[in-house]
Amino acid sequence: MLYTIRESVKAQAEIDRLTKKYPRFQDWWVRGWSWRLARDPYADATSIPEINPKTYLLKTSPRHAQWGFPFTLTFMYTVGENEIDLIEIRFVEIAPE
Repeated sequence: MLYTIRESVKAQAEIDRLTKKYPRFQDWWVRGWSWRLARDPYADATSIPEINPKTYLLKTSPRHAQWGFPFTLTFMYTVGENEIDLIEIRFVEIAPE
């Protein structure tokens, strides 16, 4: 199944901010994480207990720093019948070693 992803205003603002700061971010988002979420939003995700509707968290890997993205992201979203509602994207910068 292929889900449609709907970004909240807050999530879209973070995507726009990251695209300005990291020009390749838009491509990484479209061809990477949104592609992956649309195909399997449950893989590697953690559900938040006792929240209705069921809400999930999914964190990116710090290995993306080697591709020019020195940060991790945590996506917070709900999954409907055909749609994923992306509520928020949390940005955490990785400190240089």
